[in-house]
Amino acid sequence: MNFRPQQAQFDGLESVIRAAQVRAELDIRERFNHAQCESYIERLFLAALYAATAYRPHINGPTRVLPTALGTTGPEAGSPTDGLYIALQVQYGPRRADFVVWAHDGKKWKPLVVECDGHDFHERTKEQAAKDRDFDRYVQRGGATIFRFTGHQIVNKPVSCAYEVLRWADQQIVAGPHG
Repeated sequence: MNFRPQQAQFDGLESVIRAAQVRAELDIRERFNHAQCESYIERLFLAALYAATAYRPHINGPTRVLPTALGTTGPEAGSPTDGLYIALQVQYGPRRADFVVWAHDGKKWKPLVVECDGHDFHERTKEQAAKDRDFDRYVQRGGATIFRFTGHQIVNKPVSCAYEVLRWADQQIVAGPHG
């Protein structure tokens, strides 16, 4: 029988945990530093979303970012349907969306448009607010969902914002084609 003292068992476990933490940190920093985003809050949101999908306990199934899913377009015919596709800076009708996230409900891909609203470009003037509301209605008329997060929300609670997106995705996946 190979017996190790209790403390040695925990030391080994701690070593594995530290190695995983370092790997996770490097992955997240890589996503953050090289994302083709237009602003700090967009990069921070993407890093939080990536971390939340890659390293969270899965409650309703394996909601994850698919390996080839990070880009400027969404899923194509024949794409795997067991995760999320995240596209950055997507032309969505009359304007460019910060992110579009797709989740598959078993029958089709459902899009979620995510806007990261920094104070400089949103809600400063009546015209900016009106353009945002026009875009929201355009997205909704097309059958998609839209989430808007303020820069303040993203900076102060980036993981909470990411989990909002994952809750939406889980609802699409759990609901399935009949939900």
